[in-house]
Amino acid sequence: MPEITAALSAAAPAARIEAAWMAGAAAATLTAEQRAQLARVAASAVDRAATGWKQAEATGARKADPDHAAREATAWQAALWATRRLGGELEAQALAAVANPQAPAAVRQEAMAALVERSGAKIVTALEQAIGDADPRVRALAARQLAISSAGRAEELVRKQGDRLDPIASSPLLSAAFSRAGGDLLAAAGTRSGGAAWGRRADPPGGGGPGGGGRGGGGGGGGGGAGPGGGRGKILGRAEDSGGGPRRSGRSPAGRAAGARFGGQDRSADARRGGAAERRRDDDDDDDDDDDDDDDDDDDDDDDDDDDDDDDDDDDDDDDDDEDDDEDEDRRRRGRRRRRRG
Repeated sequence: MPEITAALSAAAPAARIEAAWMAGAAAATLTAEQRAQLARVAASAVDRAATGWKQAEATGARKADPDHAAREATAWQAALWATRRLGGELEAQALAAVANPQAPAAVRQEAMAALVERSGAKIVTALEQAIGDADPRVRALAARQLAISSAGRAEELVRKQGDRLDPIASSPLLSAAFSRAGGDLLAAAGTRSGGAAWGRRADPPGGGGPGGGGRGGGGGGGGGGAGPGGGRGKILGRAEDSGGGPRRSGRSPAGRAAGARFGGQDRSADARRGGAAERRRDDDDDDDDDDDDDDDDDDDDDDDDDDDDDDDDDDDDDDDDDEDDDEDEDRRRRGRRRRRRG
């Protein structure tokens, strides 16, 4: 693969970036000899990119080409990744990158990913320092590895960090520490706040208690316990043991915020539905009132019609009576005339 080898040594960072991605992606398809050869070249590309980034960060270089530092940073990260994929030796370069707080976050993350795959006193020291790194992913990678490789020293490390410890990124390390000395750590002023924050994350309300039933149990990393050798009971200083690996279950602050937001929308929807139902009931009541008014009007109309009919009947009766009276008067007059003629 001469083209990739040449590109990894190119002056332009863009060429080194592309070659590093290609070399790392092809690692599984290469022979052992090819991997070893590319790994050496990729390791050299790490040094070249690191030097190029430092030079590009200089004031004069940044003014001449503001994007050059970003390209060298990407080339640095890509070369670290390719060397790791190819199985090359990069411990010293990864340690140097993690120890440099000014190095780009993506570079420190890739260097930490390489270190957690290795062991040794220097690496453990670097991991312990990295749990206070400015980047949350670097902190999380370091804490997760320390919870596995240095679980016996978890309490010491937590006490050393005190309230500076990130309870979210360092959750596996806190799990290991609180499974052994939870009561003491909660009682100490320097670790109380971190322990309380971790406890809310690891076992939220309604999580099912020790052992992790319901929402609080069975998170990633194996098992529903609160850490190696202990559940929530161990945090409180009790002896019960719910087993399992480092507990990483429970809803994150972001998840809880999302739940509150969507829950609020659900409650708003219920309120809207309730309000709509109430309005429909009011409309039905109004319709009933209108129907009652219509019935009353109809009854009044019927009463008026009945009164009119009665009046008409009375008028007809009066007319009939008048006609009868006239006929009687005519008969009496005819009778008087007959009597006078006779």
